[in-house]
Amino acid sequence: MKAIIATLATATLLWSTACSDKPAPAKSTTPAQPAEQSSAATPAPDTETPAPDRPQPPAPKAPEAPVIDTGTAAVLIDESADDAAASTVPAEGESQLLSLHDTLATFRELKPYRCMGRTALCPDECGHSGSLAIFDIIRYNDYQKPGEYGDPKTETFQILVMDNHGNAKIDKDILKTINDLNEGDTVTLKWRHDYVTRDNASFPVRTITELTPQP
Repeated sequence: MKAIIATLATATLLWSTACSDKPAPAKSTTPAQPAEQSSAATPAPDTETPAPDRPQPPAPKAPEAPVIDTGTAAVLIDESADDAAASTVPAEGESQLLSLHDTLATFRELKPYRCMGRTALCPDECGHSGSLAIFDIIRYNDYQKPGEYGDPKTETFQILVMDNHGNAKIDKDILKTINDLNEGDTVTLKWRHDYVTRDNASFPVRTITELTPQP
């Protein structure tokens, strides 16, 4: 009896499963499609690479005032470059000493000189053509240079003593002494180098202050 009941239960279960109107869902064999991605990549936001900081040059230092030694203390002078430059130009009618020369020299020659200037008056009417006296320096007895732009020591000194119209360009007594010299004569020769201002023009002037023949 138990065997018959078990057989009927099994048959009922098989029929119930085969006739069910809700079959079990079949597993899909089609692989899942990945999510569609945009073909255009999203551009990265524009960013600028910051330029590296450049070191700034140090601020220029103000020039220090020159120091003048007075022997007992240092005195500071505060002058601008313009003031210093202006102080080198003498006032109208005045002169500034640039250098002094005290020498023993020999007289070389007195020769004609023709101005090489290019002005409308050169070379015959400018006053810079004429007779040129030339001396060779043997030695210096004394030399002073109070001005920054004074002539340095030299081995030769030459000066225009008369223009081409016969006008003296130097002191007449010194001109007479030069005319009396012979080639090779030894002389004491002194001259000064000045910077002068005349008629609103500034220019250098070299003046013989002594010319003494030596025995």
